[in-house]
Amino acid sequence: LRKIEAVETDVPPKIDGKLDEPCWQKAAQTGNFIQFEPLSGQPASQKTKVYLLYDQNRLYIGFECFKTDMNTLGANETRRDGFFFSDDYVEVLLDTYLDKRNCYAFALNPLGTQADRRIVNEGANVRRGRSEGASDRAWDCDWDGRAAKYDDRWTAEFSIPFAELRFPTKKQNPHAVWGINFWRNDESREEELSWVDLGGQQYAVSRFGHLIGLPVDRLVTTRPLEIKPYGTIKPQKVSNQDPEINPDTGIDLR
Repeated sequence: LRKIEAVETDVPPKIDGKLDEPCWQKAAQTGNFIQFEPLSGQPASQKTKVYLLYDQNRLYIGFECFKTDMNTLGANETRRDGFFFSDDYVEVLLDTYLDKRNCYAFALNPLGTQADRRIVNEGANVRRGRSEGASDRAWDCDWDGRAAKYDDRWTAEFSIPFAELRFPTKKQNPHAVWGINFWRNDESREEELSWVDLGGQQYAVSRFGHLIGLPVDRLVTTRPLEIKPYGTIKPQKVSNQDPEINPDTGIDLR
C-alpha cells in the first residue's frame, strides 16, 4: 500500500504553476508512476514527480511532468470541465471518508484549464477506456490551479480549500487517513499513468494509496459569508409619456 505523509507549510505557495517557491522543496514527494494503459503495470516512459503540502486552509499539490518531446504536448481544451480527450493532463483523486467507493477528482491540463467532479461507486465498475463512468461533472468546487511549460517538462499546481470538501472528524476517523491517487495522461505516447496499481479499473477507489498526517481537527472547514450588493435600472416608456426609471437595489448572501 503506497502512502504519502502531508507536510505543513507556514508560507503557502503562489499558485502560478511554477513550483519555484522554497516551500515546495520541503514538501512530501513521491513518483514512480506505472502504466494503466497500454502496458498495465509497466513503468512509465517519462518521469513524474508529485509534491504535497498543506496549511490550515488548503491542500496544495504540485506535479512535475518530464517530457523529452515537448513539441508533442497536447494542450487544447480551454473550457472548464471540458473533456481532456486529446490533452495531456494531471489529476488528483481524494477519498476523504476512506469509504473505498467514492472520491473527489481535480484535474489540470498544460493550459491550466480546470476540471472537477465527484466519482461514486468506483465509477460504476467501468473498465479500461475513456468512459467517464459514474461521475458528476455538474459538481463545482471553488479551487485554484495553474500550469507552466518548460523545455523538458510541464508543471501544475493545485490549491484545494478544505472548506470545499467533506470529511469526518478525528473522532469519526481517529487516524485521519484519506484515500488518494495521482494520475497523468501522456497523450503523445498514449500512456495513461497512475501512482497506484488500479488492477485494470480506472476508478478503483478501494485500491488508492493513503494520505496520512492531516490534523483534521485543526483544518478550517467553515466557509466565509459573501455579501454582494447589486443595483439595476429598468427604464419603461408608456405611450407618449416621458420614460420612467425604476431602480432596484438589494444584497445577495452566500
